[in-house]
Amino acid sequence: MNRDLKYRVYVMQAALDGKAIQFSCNNGAEWDDAIDPKNTSAFAWNWDSFDYRIAPEPHKPREWWLTPATATCSTLFASEFMPHASCNPIHVREVLPE
Repeated sequence: MNRDLKYRVYVMQAALDGKAIQFSCNNGAEWDDAIDPKNTSAFAWNWDSFDYRIAPEPHKPREWWLTPATATCSTLFASEFMPHASCNPIHVREVLPE
């Protein structure tokens, strides 16, 4: 729980910049949300008892298009971009746990 000054400033500046901050009281085993990014003045830092970090960005689900093999399109094809509508593309979006 003893972080150097440079790291503390880094995390506190991120809070001022509106980033979500998390804290841990058990050496990083579990992290909880600490700061409402819109109200940083209501928060008191306690570096002696807690670790703080910038909350990780949520994972963005991947998306792609599948084009099935048809008379018009000869093979199964995956692409980041929507293929021609005549190929009857299927839009696929990854589902992530919360």
